[in-house]
Amino acid sequence: MATIIPSPLLRLGLKIYLEKNIDHILISEFENVEQSARIKHQDYDLVFFDIGNFQDKNRMIKEIRAIFTKSKVIVYDSAASLEEGIDFIKSGGHGFLTASSDLAILLECIRVVLDGRFYVNPYDVDVLLKLLVGRKSDQAKSESLTRLTARQNQIAMLLANGASTSAISRELGLQASTVSTVKTTIYKKLNVRNVIDLGAVLG
Repeated sequence: MATIIPSPLLRLGLKIYLEKNIDHILISEFENVEQSARIKHQDYDLVFFDIGNFQDKNRMIKEIRAIFTKSKVIVYDSAASLEEGIDFIKSGGHGFLTASSDLAILLECIRVVLDGRFYVNPYDVDVLLKLLVGRKSDQAKSESLTRLTARQNQIAMLLANGASTSAISRELGLQASTVSTVKTTIYKKLNVRNVIDLGAVLG
């Protein structure tokens, strides 16, 4: 397996976690795409690519696929929306993870991708299916949901269903201040002022 991760801390943390949880895994670490392109033998089963710092992300995925022609590619972007994640897969990625993906989801993603299938967080799949089977009158709701990350979607739906910040904090194991910050971001992205407006947009 190869990892292409600019952050030394994230790179080391991922390596330690994977070596602890996957038997006999060998990991080659790269700080950037240029460094990975210098390696002559690109026979990795899997490449984990942190794409967060790039401007033209879809082009970078295609570039990685050109370098690692036989490898499956998992794309990580800490702040990507579902819509962006689908674009990443269309551009050649085999799996898509965000910062809201926990470590169990990471292991599941690796297993599924190495099994020859595509992977998107199950919560994102649920949102995607709702988008695909929704009626045309739901187009505004669909567009709103795709503007949000998986975690933002999760919190937005809980808010729209009447959950309080403290209840969401307990249910998701987050600090109340984190939930409040995400709530503010959701309101800005969807151009709403309160929970009633949010319910109307997502209703």
